[in-house]
Amino acid sequence: MITEKKHLSDLHVAHTDWTAELNFFADEIKILEGRLGEISAISTNPEQKIKVGHFESQLVIQRNELDTLAHDIQVEEDTLVQSALDNPVAVDHRLMNYDVTLEDRITTFSTLFTELRKEMNDFFVAVLA
Repeated sequence: MITEKKHLSDLHVAHTDWTAELNFFADEIKILEGRLGEISAISTNPEQKIKVGHFESQLVIQRNELDTLAHDIQVEEDTLVQSALDNPVAVDHRLMNYDVTLEDRITTFSTLFTELRKEMNDFFVAVLA
């Protein structure tokens, strides 16, 4: 576990930003699932059906990881809130221990999800072309 010190308010802003980013990805998953459903409904090609199944599985994995990340962010946010409640003096100047692992996990998720989305969009274009 690699820790740094950051201001409590900066950590709160980071948590808010990450939560918004994860909400965006959740919306993207719904859109991609809808597109897969459309492709599955019109495709008779067995290879395409296999690819659809593969992408559906990948989206389930991504949704599970997204839920885990959202939970972990909430746990960290709850810790910040409890710290502020326990000692409300100079909350905006307080430095807190910060585990960079969560930020790294979110960055990795974002990168992998972006790659998956591109791969899926390439598949959609190939099927519908």
